[in-house]
Amino acid sequence: MEKAPDELFAATVLSNWELALKRISTIFDRHTDADLVRPIAPGKNRALYLLGHLVAIHDNMVPLLGLGERRYPQLDALFLTNPDNPAAELPPASELRKNWTSINTFLTERLREWKPEECCRNTRP
Repeated sequence: MEKAPDELFAATVLSNWELALKRISTIFDRHTDADLVRPIAPGKNRALYLLGHLVAIHDNMVPLLGLGERRYPQLDALFLTNPDNPAAELPPASELRKNWTSINTFLTERLREWKPEECCRNTRP
């Protein structure tokens, strides 16, 4: 049986979301916590800052998608409203890794619950 266009679109969006998360997670997972505190290149952001930035961005998606309250609003000042500062004390890599897994597990589980018409027509509350 052929899928309706909305079903196909929703399945494709979810599949791409999961693939992107897997790719990004693989990049962070292949580096030690010590690796993450070093700049990616001289004068550039630390990988730890990028991980924290992604956690904060994904956390902001929760209310945007009508899925409830944010879990990590305290990360905004460190990772969204200010640039990476080598002198700033950032949360430990292990904590940000857990936050990354937690927020993406939550988002993915909620997205899987959406009906195709909710995904495709933006009818979520």
